[in-house]
Amino acid sequence: MKTTLLSMNGRLARRTITYVIFISTLFSLFASGIQLYAEFQRDVSDVHAGLDQIEKTHLSNITSRVWVLDMDELKTTLDSLLSLPAVHHIAIYENENETLLISVGTDADKNMVTKKYPLIHTLNKKQMQIGSLVIKASLDEVYQHIIDRAIVIITSNTLKTFIVSFLLLFVFYRLVTRHLSSISEFSQNHNPLLEHSPLSLDRKTKKPDELDAVDESINAMHLRLNQQVTESKAAEYALRRSQKMDALGKLTGGIAHDYNNMLGVVLGYTELLQGALNAQEQPKLVRYVKEINLAGQRSARLTEKLLAFSRHKTASTEITNINTVLLDEKHMLEKTLTVRIKLIMDVGKNL
Repeated sequence: MKTTLLSMNGRLARRTITYVIFISTLFSLFASGIQLYAEFQRDVSDVHAGLDQIEKTHLSNITSRVWVLDMDELKTTLDSLLSLPAVHHIAIYENENETLLISVGTDADKNMVTKKYPLIHTLNKKQMQIGSLVIKASLDEVYQHIIDRAIVIITSNTLKTFIVSFLLLFVFYRLVTRHLSSISEFSQNHNPLLEHSPLSLDRKTKKPDELDAVDESINAMHLRLNQQVTESKAAEYALRRSQKMDALGKLTGGIAHDYNNMLGVVLGYTELLQGALNAQEQPKLVRYVKEINLAGQRSARLTEKLLAFSRHKTASTEITNINTVLLDEKHMLEKTLTVRIKLIMDVGKNL
């Protein structure tokens, strides 16, 4: 199976960048919303501050003009105020019945901030309200400014999100993904029973980290697997050998029993011949019978060894005179040699 981790186009890379972009986009939208809301509040506060500034600088002048009913000066003053940012409509009402005295600008009810200031005139040290000044400021420019800022902020944040996402993806590829690919390729192609080369990642770190732990764990696992397979093969070989030896022991035991039975007949008749023959009259036959008896006794000892092997018994140990064994086997050894070969026994003493 071809690994897909080696390139930055693999499934893991795609999932990683998808999650990074999704989460980054959510945080970006949240941060952008907070920033836009703060700017909107600041712009609205600026509008209110501008209206309050009109109250501080022009309200007394407008009050005096209303008191003397100087309509030309009132209109001039109101026209100058109408040119201020966001101001769309200014009206002055008489106090008694709220009759409109003068108004400038375009009146509207949508997206408007309305401020109403009382016109207080002092006469004979007494204050009296002679009318009211109503100023309406439009928030259309504020909303348009917020829309423009939203486009700029969202575009810049989106661009930053994509740049940071791809940088994070590259860093993740360099630090993690390519090493995961190396581990996957090593696990697929490495046979711990045939090769003993350990996994080695192409990385330089001053302090061991999680990937180093994975590296050591995989190498330790391959070593344990190699040891377990070697031990399993040895155990399997020992089992097969034991089964073979068991089968051979059973076969040997059966043959030895049959052979022992026939050998008993031979030895029995040999003893009968020894008793029936006269050593003085028939020495040659007596010697032959004696050789047959010795050969039968050696065969009997061999049969005992075969039976002990078939029963998985440990062979008994005893002191043996090698000279005697060799001299007993001399006649048999001579029979196995040709006439051109002469057997000479030159045995040592106390063997």
